Amino acid sequence: IGDELPAKLAAVGLIPERRSESLGDFLNGYLDRRRVGGKPNTVSNIERVVTDLLAVFDPKGGLREFTTDAAERFRAHYLGW
Repeated sequence: IGDELPAKLAAVGLIPERRSESLGDFLNGYLDRRRVGGKPNTVSNIERVVTDLLAVFDPKGGLREFTTDAAERFRAHYLGW
């Protein structure tokens, strides 16, 4: 819905202010949650993907900046194209 409407709603206290996590914080948080009670091979696979994502993209970049074009670039990198 864009940023304008949520900003107006947050300004009058109807919703919390939007924030955007960095890609690195999001991925590391996800990995930490999966480590708790996760199967070892699943956790290992997630660790590998997180490492690969952070090698290709700026860990400090905003999560909102991660577009479908960026995902396609990662896919091509991951498949060695």
